[in-house]
Amino acid sequence: MADVTISTIQELVAFSSGTYGRGTSSAYLDVELAADVDFADYSEPTYNWAGCTGTWYVNFNGNGHKIYAFSLTL
Repeated sequence: MADVTISTIQELVAFSSGTYGRGTSSAYLDVELAADVDFADYSEPTYNWAGCTGTWYVNFNGNGHKIYAFSLTL
């Protein structure tokens, strides 16, 4: 069973801005994508990934789903 299941844009954005791994020396999470997520119609302002402190280990299972029209600038 996944620690976090993501099915919508809102859930993906909430996950990225959540407290997972912040304030700890390490975090281990199983994340599962339960549906395709398409940012093409996402009308929110530019989103900055907040990141985390410490070491963040994520096992991300896409289950054959895709994240579309997502741009990440590092």
